Amino acid sequence: YKPTDSLAPNYFLHSESLVLQKSGGEKLIPIIGYRLLQQQNNSKARHVCPECNTEDTIAIIGTRVATLSSITISQVLSSNLDNRPNQERKILAFTNSVQDAAHQAGFVEARNYRFTFRSSLQQVINSLAGPVTLPELEAAFIGYWKQRADETGKENIEAYVYRFFPDDYKGKVDLSLDYRDYNKQFKNFFLKELDLRISWEIFSEFSYNAQIGRTLEKTGASATRFNSARLRETFEKMLPWMQESFLGMIKEDTFLPFMNGLMHRMRIRGAVDHPYLHKFRTEKQDSFQLNWGRDDRHFLNKLFGSKSRFPKLLVTVPISGEPVDTTYTQSTNWYHAYFRKAFPLAPANNKDLINEFYQELLLQMLAAGLVNSCKTGNTSNFALTPDNVVIEKTVRLYQCSNCNHTLQNAETADWLPNTHCLDYRCPGTYNQQIENQLNYYQRVYNRDLAPRIYASEHTGLLPRELREDVENQFKERPNFNSYNALVATSTLEMGINIGTLNATINNSVPPAPSNFLQRVGRAGRASGTALITNFATSKNHDLFHFTEPLGMMEGKVGTPGCFLEAREILSRHFMAFCLDDWSKADPRNNNFPNRLSMLGLLTTDVFSPNFIINKFLQYVEDQWQVLINRFKAMYTRDNLPPAVYQPLELKLRTRDWSQ
Repeated sequence: YKPTDSLAPNYFLHSESLVLQKSGGEKLIPIIGYRLLQQQNNSKARHVCPECNTEDTIAIIGTRVATLSSITISQVLSSNLDNRPNQERKILAFTNSVQDAAHQAGFVEARNYRFTFRSSLQQVINSLAGPVTLPELEAAFIGYWKQRADETGKENIEAYVYRFFPDDYKGKVDLSLDYRDYNKQFKNFFLKELDLRISWEIFSEFSYNAQIGRTLEKTGASATRFNSARLRETFEKMLPWMQESFLGMIKEDTFLPFMNGLMHRMRIRGAVDHPYLHKFRTEKQDSFQLNWGRDDRHFLNKLFGSKSRFPKLLVTVPISGEPVDTTYTQSTNWYHAYFRKAFPLAPANNKDLINEFYQELLLQMLAAGLVNSCKTGNTSNFALTPDNVVIEKTVRLYQCSNCNHTLQNAETADWLPNTHCLDYRCPGTYNQQIENQLNYYQRVYNRDLAPRIYASEHTGLLPRELREDVENQFKERPNFNSYNALVATSTLEMGINIGTLNATINNSVPPAPSNFLQRVGRAGRASGTALITNFATSKNHDLFHFTEPLGMMEGKVGTPGCFLEAREILSRHFMAFCLDDWSKADPRNNNFPNRLSMLGLLTTDVFSPNFIINKFLQYVEDQWQVLINRFKAMYTRDNLPPAVYQPLELKLRTRDWSQ
């Protein structure tokens, strides 16, 4: 194909159904779809826009099956339409690949931890009477879930731990054994550390990670504002210095929006104080101190790699090579650019004056209680004090008048309409936008139920004991961390009855109608109804049955077959043949009881010739030549070579078959 290959012009995409149409209309977006370019002699794809010739500016429209399946699992397990307790809520997904089963199980569990946490946090915010500071929200969250984590009310602490234990420590800690006392209760020092890690997650949600991904703030579910009284106090403290420094043109109506933007910048860069940042702030700004290396005072803290995004503290002196933000420069940076945008009448080219302004400003913010200060060597670093960050469930959306950058803010926040855009070079200001309805993620985070998802693979590669343990956990769910989602291959198509299972997923179209019927038949056995979700991949097999679904749903189910030349299969077939022949020879005496316990293994002489198993083995030894000949005669039409039977005949001659 050529780089210009594209969909025919004048195509329109429906914004809700995603159906392509050739005519425009309401909710239809004009699109042009281009194929992906491949570099010559290189398998790497290049995303080059054919209109402006820029790279990596084209958005890929589409979602992988793993993501769609994960969303489906989350929505089904959180649905209000199912009024059963959490213990009975579960879902089974099928895939045709062992590798896909392992990958998708891990992906589903990891992806949904964050959604569970955010929904749980929003539930607490909704339960509060009004706005709360960040420390107040952390205390309210921990208190709320320690009293409500178990829907039965019997083991709230146990349920709290399993619900919120950080997913990045899974596999490193065995919660059934570790950190427990002689009464098998969690030790206090462990619960204290878990509470601190949860406070970090809440802190990150509204600061360090606030603008990354689908956070509560970015989706508009809840948002922040700052302590207005302390901002005004900072202006009063700065006023004499500004008048003495020829900055008297800066008035309160321009200073306070500037402060609002500056503090939002500090917040979303991670300059908000937290106990996990203590060594990072007082010893050295590197990953070793941030990870509490060789220091067991904290053992559930978030771990940062060498390429991780670090929280950025704020300093006012020249510094390089450290993961901090500095207001000081002799050229330009974000802080100087923001000063010039906010105060256009101030001397724009006097860099020393701007540097001194920020130095004085941070000192006055410290005096007003907006920030606190720590020293690394001779350098002071500043971070917002958490009690100045206020969380609110009622949100207003603001959009830049120039670049359309958006910022969600608490409804009662002051000065945002006059705040300049946080984008480095944008000269615009934020204006309030009207949102008429909840978006998708607001609905997700405000739902009543948000169970944590524990997922596992179920394939033939798992050892039998592990596979049976996975099945039992899924069926009975005896513990808070028992699996409520399985991703299986054909291993669960037959031979297992899960009466409480009401939903199954096919992550790809099954190979044959028999596989399809077995898979969908796993659900709804007790209720008679089930939710079945089928995903079609881009493979020809899946696409065909996507357009012709009845071929799979009502297709011919063939008789199961087997590979007779397989030695073990042939031996088991002969075993069944002999049992059948033996029981027919004397139906009254030659039969096994319905229950194994009726054999009386503990009271019977199992070496006696009259023991029923020994009678059967003796019958085979006496009649083996007749039996093997009759057995071979059953397969004359299969034209099996004589060599196939030789291992079996050798065992019969040497009497090894009974072993």
